[in-house]
Amino acid sequence: MRRCAAFLSVIAAFATPVAAASAEQRIELRTSGGLTASWHGDPTRDCATAGVCDVAGSVTLTPQQDGGTTISSSNSGLLDDVTLSVEPVTARVLRGPADHPAGACLDAAGSSELSLGRGPARGGRVRVALASFDFPAGGPLSAGRCAGPLPADLAQALPAVTMSSRALRARNVTLDFHSTRPFTAGAFSGTLRSTLVLHARVSHPKRQSSFQSGRSSPGPVRGRAQRVALLTLTYRATVSSDPLTLAYGPAPGRPCDLLDACDLAATETLTLTRAPDLDLFMRIPVQGRRRPTLASALAALHAGRADVTLAPTSENLQGRLAVDAARAGAPACRDTRAVHLPPLLGDVRAHRLVVSLGAAHYAEPEDPLRTRCPGPARDAERDGALAAGRVDLARVGDRHLGLRLLPRPVGDGDFASRLDGAIVLDLERTRARVRG
Repeated sequence: MRRCAAFLSVIAAFATPVAAASAEQRIELRTSGGLTASWHGDPTRDCATAGVCDVAGSVTLTPQQDGGTTISSSNSGLLDDVTLSVEPVTARVLRGPADHPAGACLDAAGSSELSLGRGPARGGRVRVALASFDFPAGGPLSAGRCAGPLPADLAQALPAVTMSSRALRARNVTLDFHSTRPFTAGAFSGTLRSTLVLHARVSHPKRQSSFQSGRSSPGPVRGRAQRVALLTLTYRATVSSDPLTLAYGPAPGRPCDLLDACDLAATETLTLTRAPDLDLFMRIPVQGRRRPTLASALAALHAGRADVTLAPTSENLQGRLAVDAARAGAPACRDTRAVHLPPLLGDVRAHRLVVSLGAAHYAEPEDPLRTRCPGPARDAERDGALAAGRVDLARVGDRHLGLRLLPRPVGDGDFASRLDGAIVLDLERTRARVRG
């Protein structure tokens, strides 16, 4: 018996709890209702000049309602866990009289998700807002490739509810997003109506403690750390006045009538208006005990012995997008808007610094080529970078650099499109610093 007790005491001494008894959150969620956005060309917003006075459309988002969803997680807040899967949607836009339209555009979007966001809390009350889980902001709640609002136009009109913090922590929580909110989008005016209601039943079942042996295997033997220096180069960017031009029309052999694009001939012009400073960060291995200098750091960079990261110091490149979408026997659709281009990314390949505007694995906050007129949609996952260029690594660090970014094609198969021109940046080095 003493041997057994001694053995058990040894086991207890080496046993370390992985997780003490804690409360896991479980949410039983039911939803009802949905969101419907409708819009029309508005004479008070100069729809005649925009050529959309006879255009009206709508789109409806309906969360999946399959009898309820159960969510389990270790988070402590309801808002951190709830996402709503949205059924595939179709935007419907008519041109001309509703009973005998001159054209009808139907554009389908895939499934998406909505989430809950927390707004400012005052006096014990919290503002809970519905938000798009997807990029671009607003997700599929837009006109799609038809004439009408962009996702960003409708994101501002998504419903919100204000409630007490105590009610949000209750066992049974109801979020009633019933609302009717107006919105504007270029020459369009519209209304976003919500009948969405969320019912959540929150419970915290106990989770049992578990144990594991306290004996830890010896860690890996670490060698001497490689000494590195950090080289920072800052460039002031000035944009060229040359624009990018996207010409598009219906793709041969595709059912152009579904998108009301059969006789469409459009031209978009993207002109850059602002470029932020650019920072290049380089980690360079250092041999011996000598303090690195700018000359030695640049020499290592030019020899390809550096990890390079390119990051804008403030906002992304900004521009202005204008479109003229003409069709036979009808007013041309015209729209202008400010755009934020994808982030500038850098990568070293074959002794060249390759710079791209966005990439397939970077989510973009908006489609920089989309307007409120009918036209193709750019998909970063499908199309990759918007534009790309390169600089010889031997020139990085020069006081003056020229960067020419050539556009990549838009792969929307329902439109025949061509993107011409280039984004030209004149770079002037304003700072060079070595640390390490």
